[in-house]
Amino acid sequence: MRKYENKQLFFTVGFIMVLLVSFACEGPLEMTPKSELAPANFLNTEKGINSVLFSAYSSIQFRNHHKINTAEWPSRHLLQRGGGQSRRATLYMNFTWDATENWWSNGFWDDCYEAIRDANIVLDNVENVETSESRKSLIAAEARFVRASAYFYLFDWFGPTPLVTSSNPETLEPSRSPEEEIKNFIESEYTAIADILPSERPDEEAGRGTKGAALGMLTKFYLNTKQWQKSAQTAKQIMDMGIYELHPDYFELFQEETTQNNNEFIFVHPTAKEAGLGTNVMASIFPPNYPTPGSHVNWAAHVKLADVFVNSFDPDDERLKLIVTEYEDLDGNHVQLLGNDESRPFKYWPNENSNGLHAGHYLPEVRFADILLSRAEALNEINGPSQESILLINRVRRRAGISDLELSDFSDKDQLNEHILQEREREFYYEAKRRQDEIRHGVFISDAQSRGKNAQPHHVLFPLPQSEMDANPNLEQNPGY
Repeated sequence: MRKYENKQLFFTVGFIMVLLVSFACEGPLEMTPKSELAPANFLNTEKGINSVLFSAYSSIQFRNHHKINTAEWPSRHLLQRGGGQSRRATLYMNFTWDATENWWSNGFWDDCYEAIRDANIVLDNVENVETSESRKSLIAAEARFVRASAYFYLFDWFGPTPLVTSSNPETLEPSRSPEEEIKNFIESEYTAIADILPSERPDEEAGRGTKGAALGMLTKFYLNTKQWQKSAQTAKQIMDMGIYELHPDYFELFQEETTQNNNEFIFVHPTAKEAGLGTNVMASIFPPNYPTPGSHVNWAAHVKLADVFVNSFDPDDERLKLIVTEYEDLDGNHVQLLGNDESRPFKYWPNENSNGLHAGHYLPEVRFADILLSRAEALNEINGPSQESILLINRVRRRAGISDLELSDFSDKDQLNEHILQEREREFYYEAKRRQDEIRHGVFISDAQSRGKNAQPHHVLFPLPQSEMDANPNLEQNPGY
């Protein structure tokens, strides 16, 4: 099970549990503990409750390539060859995964339910903490943000799963909750905490809940569940906050230093240049014999972009600058990547200050460009092409340095929707958005079938992990698996 922890924010739950077990001993060794970490008072202190809260945050901080690859390998544009990832990548690219051969998404299940467990511990104990009522309210809101986000991810990957809202559940073998119950829970949690969470946080608290993060996740939840009016309205709330804006330079936006401090990233997965804390995304991006800067590592596994995707860009599109289509290798040879399905997504541009595998790029979960395009899509679904939708899309296109669209370019809703899907692919490649987008637009299965893949309707959800099915007889597997 993977734990990636921000050194400034996160303690492992294992440390907490060891302390609790150690101080809970009875019998000949029983003694009255003097430490503030004693079970009787550990969760009564702000330090103690924050330790559990930060552990919850840690479980939903996806800092590596796993989440990106599982969302984009099934699409047309991301390919992978070679190295230890090859077999796993083939399952995702060919739609041949199953409940036992689904390692990364199985790990997501574990991560999310660890976050839910820790958030429930916080919520069940926060009223006992010796601090102000305002602090208690904020701690509880953050725990609810983490828990809602965990259920957001679970619903996206697996559909409705067991809804557990207490650290002392009535059963340890819960059934899957009804879909509407899960959807209502996610909506009500984000809505309730949005005005409790701070509008802004200092840089050292990146990755923690804010009003924008809650509303941003809610915007995307509404969009993916086709609640168009609510998605459009929530996106407008974020725009009206006056905090977020498009960073003027797309290439600069994904440089390490800029990812750590800009007004476009609304909710991020923070990293640090230390073992277990950094992101190793670039290790599987570099092509063979590439002159990697600094101490960057180049794995045998190679993630690539298909020519059909790279060639879909306008030649003047600034977003192409983060795609490497050719290079001079360490031996001085010119290597052509475009034309051979070998181009590379250098989205998180490497620099000389990495620590081997451990780079410090913050990975965006929600950014302002997504909010603009989400509102444009939702408005189009409600009323068809409108001048406002076109203007929202053009804001993103202008930053990319390409020409404006005109309302007259689109005769109906379907035509504009098709363009929005293409625009999102070019804007958000290698940001773990493509699977959601294709499912929402109804082309996830048909597009894969047109490429000769084994895609079937049930593949819009991943299977529940077989280990969970074996441990809990009350779980029902997703149809088709």
